[in-house]
Amino acid sequence: ENRIVPPVSEVQPQSLSFSKYCCTRYQQKPVPVKWLKSYTVQDDNCKLRAIIFKTVKNRHICANPEDKWVNIAIPLLPR
Repeated sequence: ENRIVPPVSEVQPQSLSFSKYCCTRYQQKPVPVKWLKSYTVQDDNCKLRAIIFKTVKNRHICANPEDKWVNIAIPLLPR
């Protein structure tokens, strides 16, 4: 099965003692804005700077805040 949207495992628990999640890698291919529902900025306590998009199917995608497609999508979505 070919998927553009990576599995939820892209967002990993930082520690078993916290309910906080951190991105471990970025989605490499652009995701159509119509697939996205909202976004959050990853916490500074995580090792990777990332934007976490929530899709219309309630999946989470970790994206590089420097990528052009990410900067196009952000103003079009609620936080």
